[in-house]
Amino acid sequence: MLHEKVDRFAQMRVAPQPDSQIRRIVAVMSGKGGVGKSSVTALLASALHAEGLAVGILDADITGPSIPHLFGVEGKATIVRDGIMPKLTPGGIKLMSMNCFLDDETQPAVWRGPMINGMLKEFWSKVHWGPLDVLLLDLPPGTGDVPISLFQMIKVSGLLVLTSPQSLVSMVVEKAVRMGRMMDVPVLGLVENFAWLSCPHCTEKISLYGPSREPAPGSGACRKT
Repeated sequence: MLHEKVDRFAQMRVAPQPDSQIRRIVAVMSGKGGVGKSSVTALLASALHAEGLAVGILDADITGPSIPHLFGVEGKATIVRDGIMPKLTPGGIKLMSMNCFLDDETQPAVWRGPMINGMLKEFWSKVHWGPLDVLLLDLPPGTGDVPISLFQMIKVSGLLVLTSPQSLVSMVVEKAVRMGRMMDVPVLGLVENFAWLSCPHCTEKISLYGPSREPAPGSGACRKT
């Protein structure tokens, strides 16, 4: 007889806002910053939306949010009696970010871990996400407090890991892959960003950061962008 895998973090899960009906939750993660994680998250959301899916983005990088800027979304989020309304991109993608609460998007959030985790809990449990096919979590770099808290708070469907050809980045990305396994989050795949560019004159492929590297063992398919 088959049995479902026991949820080790069941007692730590936080329920979403009652009207949120989210089918899949995918975290986009990198072990190191500067590999284009937020840009890939935005592109993935746009591609899924173009396929007819209802998509949302939770910008979990509280101290370095960039998702609203990538979509050209300005202004503060609207707070209602029973929660928070997400901002909408011109195309209809729902999003929530720390920048949706700032008077000036360059204003820093100089916060310690407990305050950051409290805000992330609000993003999950108070935002009226409504019906979504996919909610993307744009995580900050590394394997620290934020991804730990989110993986315990939310039952994440899968993890997409971002890397680039540099040897240092590849080494750090393996840490992210291993963290996903430790937190019982299946790794869906690995995206190698900045793999090459095409010469505008002869279309030759130029590998700016060296040759492509094999994905971490068991990390899933590698897609070059």
